[in-house]
Amino acid sequence: MATIILRDIPEDLMNDIERAAALERRSVPAEVLHLTEVGVRKTLLIRQNHARAIESLRKRLADKPHFSVSSTQLISSSRQ
Repeated sequence: MATIILRDIPEDLMNDIERAAALERRSVPAEVLHLTEVGVRKTLLIRQNHARAIESLRKRLADKPHFSVSSTQLISSSRQ
């Protein structure tokens, strides 16, 4: 297993971690590992969902007609 050393943890964050560890009856290192695991998995899930949504939009937009003339050109020509 890998080891990570954290430095310069803000005091208020460290207090929150210690309180969370006590509530869950975990050691501080075990709580930090748990919170990191939960946070990373949630972040990855959110990013995967965003990627799927973007791909879905791209597929839907690919089926739409594309115009070679811009709206600015259309408005300009209609005013002449």
